Amino acid sequence: NICYGATATLSDAISGGAWSSALPSIVSVGSLSGIITGAGIGSTAISYSVGPGNGCTVNKLINVLQLPTIFSVSGGGHFCASGTGVPILLNGSVMGTNYFLYNGSFIATGPLTGTGGPLDFGLQTSGGTYHVVAVNTLTGCSQIMSGTPLIVADPTVLPEVNIALSSGTDTVCT
Repeated sequence: NICYGATATLSDAISGGAWSSALPSIVSVGSLSGIITGAGIGSTAISYSVGPGNGCTVNKLINVLQLPTIFSVSGGGHFCASGTGVPILLNGSVMGTNYFLYNGSFIATGPLTGTGGPLDFGLQTSGGTYHVVAVNTLTGCSQIMSGTPLIVADPTVLPEVNIALSSGTDTVCT
C-alpha cells in the first residue's frame, strides 16, 4: 500500500531488470530506479522483468490509498497575555481519523478523534502559527488541513494616570 501522492522505492535481489506499471495513471514507476508514486486512487500491478524474453517477471499489486478529507482550520487572533487564550477550530472531521494540532513545527497537541462534525482544540495561549494534520487510523495516510491561524499574545499593559497642575493656583482633590 502507498498513500496518494507518496513515493516509495521498490527493490529486487536480482539487479539489471526493469520496472513497469500496468496503469501508470494509478502508480507511476521509474523503469530503472524502482521509485513508485501514488498517482491515482486504486490498484495496479507493478512488474519487474530481468533479461529480455526469458520470462523472469515478478508482479506485485500496489494499492494507492486516499488521503484524509481536507477541512478548514480557523480561530486564532490577539489576546492579552494574562488572558485565557483564543480557540483553534476545525470545521469538520471524519470518524477513524485523528487530528493533531501543531504550533509551528513543534510537538503536536492531541490527537482529537474525528467525530463526523467540527472539532474544537480549545483555548490556546502560545503565540505562533498553527496547523492541523489529519492521520487516518487504518491506513496511516496523512494530510495537512487548510488554514494556518496566527495567535498573538499581546503583553499586559498596566494603565497609568498622571494628573498635573496647569498653573500654581489650581486645586486638586484626592
